[in-house]
Amino acid sequence: MGDLGTRPPGKGETPRDPAVAAWYANEGFSASRLASGDEPDLRRVERLSALGQMAGSVAHDFNNLLAAIMGTAELLADELPAGPAKNRAELIAQTAEDAAAVARRVQEFATQDFADDVAAVDVAELFHSVAELTRPRWKHEAERNGISITLSQKANGVPPVLGRARELREALVNLVFNAVEALPEGGRITLSAHLEEERILLCVADDGIGMSAEARENAFRAFYSTKGTRGTGLGLSVVRSIVQAHGGTIDLETAPGRGTRVLIHLPAADRNAVIPEPNQVARQVVGRLLLVEDDRAVAEVLAEALESAGHQVEVLSDGRSAAERLARGGLDALLTDLGMPGMSGWEVAQRAFSHAPEMPVLILTGWSSDSVTTSLVPPNVARVLAKPVRIEELLAAVEEVLRTPSQDRPAA
Repeated sequence: MGDLGTRPPGKGETPRDPAVAAWYANEGFSASRLASGDEPDLRRVERLSALGQMAGSVAHDFNNLLAAIMGTAELLADELPAGPAKNRAELIAQTAEDAAAVARRVQEFATQDFADDVAAVDVAELFHSVAELTRPRWKHEAERNGISITLSQKANGVPPVLGRARELREALVNLVFNAVEALPEGGRITLSAHLEEERILLCVADDGIGMSAEARENAFRAFYSTKGTRGTGLGLSVVRSIVQAHGGTIDLETAPGRGTRVLIHLPAADRNAVIPEPNQVARQVVGRLLLVEDDRAVAEVLAEALESAGHQVEVLSDGRSAAERLARGGLDALLTDLGMPGMSGWEVAQRAFSHAPEMPVLILTGWSSDSVTTSLVPPNVARVLAKPVRIEELLAAVEEVLRTPSQDRPAA
């Protein structure tokens, strides 16, 4: 019968591929409906299965590129005085970090879990960052095309929402881009928020062309698009997934010629909740580090960041050279990429353990967390960091493992 992970299921069969299963569940195709012969568009299922198969490797490569972009932007922001240039560098770093979150969700889109690190998210700040991230589309690109689009924000006095800022930014950016598409002659986009009982209502509204009844009914379906070859049909489907993963609801109010309002209800955080600030770690412990990274751009950025914190850094580009260097000793910690030709990061860590069992190892990887299996992790691996990693997070991790005796380190 073949593997249901690589072909559409037949009547009465249950799809094994988690991506396909998630799509079936989202579209309401239960096993009983399949058994009765009520099957969805199999071409969509085939496309989704293919997307799932290629997502991992594409996202891995994407994360490596983002690691160089984000690290360079952070280093540049640190060197610049306060002002517009520094703000732009910080925006580049923030955008790269958000893009990395998208890539990681592509890797894990069938098993999303947003519950672990939710926090209070300031709505006004969320709106401000969305406006700045989308400005090139609704202002600069529109003006080049001879039209005028304005974007306003209304969130004064609204308590924070409970969620993850990266995913909420992504959802709102998608909605703003959709609003721009709906304003071919120009117009207004409004981001607004207010408290409704214990939930926050976020609204993205435009006074554009609106949607037909058919488009509204199908708007949240994966691969449905009214843009032809210009659209993937995934934008609103992704937005709905993000909202639902936050315990929220989403709805549309629209009609042809009357614009569109997208209404998102999300849980409110405690009014007294502390909005997390970037961690500023006092780095007092320095060490002799070996950095193994086969991507030259990433290696240069990471080495510069580590050296700026006072560490001595040796950089090698492959596992075999690293194994030879480890045999000579004299190192305090090893940082190594996971996926490298010839010898993987796990193997390099194992070589380090054979020469210096007490020396901590940090693994850097552009793969999803699913690739880090317990059976492969050598006992000296103190941390596994996902690329692209923020410089502050990297330096804090190095500081932590250099300070902490090996017997007191938590398992990776």
